[in-house]
Amino acid sequence: MIDAVVVGAGPAGGMAARQLAAAGFSTTILEKRKVVGEPVQCAEGVSEFGLLSNGLSPQDEWIAQRVAGAKCVAPNGKWFYITRLPGYAIDRPAFDRWIVRGAVDDGADLRTATRVTGLRRENGGWRIQANGSTIDARVVIGADGPTSLVAREAGLVRNLGKIVAYEYRFRREDVPELDPDYFLLFIGARYNGGYAWIFPKGESVNVGAGGHVGLRAQSRSGTTLCRLRRRASRSPATRAASRTRSTAQEFIPDSSADDSRANSRWRRSRRTTRRPWSRTTGSCARLRSSIHCCGG
Repeated sequence: MIDAVVVGAGPAGGMAARQLAAAGFSTTILEKRKVVGEPVQCAEGVSEFGLLSNGLSPQDEWIAQRVAGAKCVAPNGKWFYITRLPGYAIDRPAFDRWIVRGAVDDGADLRTATRVTGLRRENGGWRIQANGSTIDARVVIGADGPTSLVAREAGLVRNLGKIVAYEYRFRREDVPELDPDYFLLFIGARYNGGYAWIFPKGESVNVGAGGHVGLRAQSRSGTTLCRLRRRASRSPATRAASRTRSTAQEFIPDSSADDSRANSRWRRSRRTTRRPWSRTTGSCARLRSSIHCCGG
């Protein structure tokens, strides 16, 4: 019987596995994806405090840019500081792999392409069903994200609400520099309980919006956040490419537009990479906040 099985190889799972393995417990990480850290489902912003308070030192291999803090922008264009504590725009896949690699170096066993499908109590421990076989463990840690199967199977979550978010990635030169040293978050009725963001990230910029805004990338966020000119080519080659070669000529947050104009569509430039996901948790700086522990 394994001492601990960690389901999910994100930051929370990697941190938990690292601590367990370093303490001498037999630890196995189960990750449903073939590659740790992909696809990216994060705006890739983290506070320096969040890193240091979890015992992590910033590393050049996953730091894309340092920022001075974060600002919140109201619909009328006025803003205030959320924080003036420094932070980082990170390469999230590299960050995840760095944490998990540390766990493996401390003795954890990593199994990728391993999907957990069931969990139940068995002889004082837990029996996990994954890829058609079973694994017995004394403790199971569910670090498998906001829709955690482990949490649901263990009865820790009965009702789950989802907020859909979409993110686009632009080249830095294609986005006018509103404030290159700060993460920007936009609020307003148009986001219907959510918000939008512009996160500078070295040579690129992550731009997104989340809220009850519909399920398609052309969600009704158009004048809410930006006007992008020059529509994308809709050829199969363009859709298949993660990055294309045309230019988003203009990116302008429309602070003067009334919220009633939010029905305009968000036009997607050919220079962008679209990344939709269901967002129900906060910043990846909260490395341990989503761990659910099922002990014996």
